[in-house]
Amino acid sequence: MPFTITVTNAGRAAIVNAANTGTNAVEIAQVGVSQTAITPSADATSLAGEAKRLSTIAGDVVADDVIHLTMTDESADTYTLRSFGLYLADGTLFALYGQTDPILEKVAASIAMLSVDVVFADIAATSITFGDAGFVNPPATTERQGVVELATVAEAQAGIDALRALTPQAARSAILGWLLAQDGAGSGLDADLLDGQQGSWYTNIAARLGYVPWGPTNDGAGSGLDADLLDGLDSSYFVNIPARLGYTPANKAGDNVTGTFVFGTAGGNRAEARASGDLHTRTGPDRGILRFGDSNARYIEYNGSRFYFNECEIYSGPSNSLTWNAGNDGAGSGLDADLLNGQQGSWYADIIGRLGYAPVQQGTGVGQQSNAIKIGWNGSKLQLTVDTYDQGNIVTEPNLANASMNVNAAYVQRNNNHLWGPDNDGSGSGLDADLLDGFQADAFARITAQSIGSTGYLALSNGLKIVYGTVQLTQDSYSYATFPISFENAPAVVFPTIATVSNSSEQNTILTARTANGFTVFQAADISNVSLPYIAIGR
Repeated sequence: MPFTITVTNAGRAAIVNAANTGTNAVEIAQVGVSQTAITPSADATSLAGEAKRLSTIAGDVVADDVIHLTMTDESADTYTLRSFGLYLADGTLFALYGQTDPILEKVAASIAMLSVDVVFADIAATSITFGDAGFVNPPATTERQGVVELATVAEAQAGIDALRALTPQAARSAILGWLLAQDGAGSGLDADLLDGQQGSWYTNIAARLGYVPWGPTNDGAGSGLDADLLDGLDSSYFVNIPARLGYTPANKAGDNVTGTFVFGTAGGNRAEARASGDLHTRTGPDRGILRFGDSNARYIEYNGSRFYFNECEIYSGPSNSLTWNAGNDGAGSGLDADLLNGQQGSWYADIIGRLGYAPVQQGTGVGQQSNAIKIGWNGSKLQLTVDTYDQGNIVTEPNLANASMNVNAAYVQRNNNHLWGPDNDGSGSGLDADLLDGFQADAFARITAQSIGSTGYLALSNGLKIVYGTVQLTQDSYSYATFPISFENAPAVVFPTIATVSNSSEQNTILTARTANGFTVFQAADISNVSLPYIAIGR
């Protein structure tokens, strides 16, 4: 719904520069919402009855004088929105609007969303920016995508609205109505004419051609276009096939034939099919006969998919010699079907017997792939290949005479003696890897911690600690020295040493107490400000 939003004096002042020669860029950062119906005033600096402010806004400049603003409230708050105000980033009330009727109702389970298009009369909308939010719902323009209102058919037919969008139905109705209004003589869009001619002009073909084209009235003998003839012959000529052939052809689908069929040259190389049922192949005299007789004779029968042989015998040669039958098969016949190169099939099945040994199967064992393993002599050693990958040479005893060999095994033997392994390591073996000069590693104290300086310490792996430093002495007073590292117990030995002083006869320093963290000395001489070195040893 359209309404008037009021820009406050403070908002206008913020957007106009100090020299009144242009505008400043301002940012609308928040929207205040109120349940109170207000009367907007340019003098207002705050929104009366403001319930909350929303920073979840987005906006964009959609034209030189138009901004689009969208605000959302996803909270569980409940209110009736009657007024709202736009605040700049510095808190200035830029503009406001209010009315008596609710603008929207917000309940706890709903999300409130308000979109506003603001048209400025004397402010450049391009001077206004918006806070960073991830949503905007602007109106559509010719330069950007956005929300549009759909035009009615009447609005589409009027053709003067530049803001609403057309649906296909409204566009069809509008264009059809416009076309009907534009059709007619002199309109430039006369739907009753085609290139200025009525339809009847195109139907009178003879008049447009200037002659009568071919048709049933000009077909026939002597017309030069006799459609009843082909190469001068009537169609009945082509129908009587036996008359044109001079004989009646045999029916491929089945027919009774008498006489003898000859395939080839009569008297020469040919095949003859005779009424007796015999098929003769001839080169002069008979060379072979394939005889088809009744059920009591030998014959070959074809049932449409295979041949059946009934006591069939095959003859060849001028004397009709029997070529093969069940009676001439067997040992000594030259055609023993039970043998292959003189061997029964069982001979070929016994692979181990023919080889003389059991072969090793390549690959496909437990955890193995299917590989081709090849072993061969490379001129000096046996070489192993798996598929196409060289695995190197196979080392045998003769190859170890004057060479070294890398071994990845638990132990190495030579002449049945272990060269080294877990079973020959230890005392008396001569190769005791756990000893150094006959001592275990724990016999050697190692430095585990240290600090070297004017005050410092050494901590050894056996628990012993050596600490050193200085203690400042004062004449006739007790002095306490703190160790740089603590002992587990009070050190067994603390050696305060004598400093170099001018009068050695007056040097008298007494150790009075020691703890794990330090010790106390008493200086009983007539000297002062002496730095006394010390060393402490303990655990």
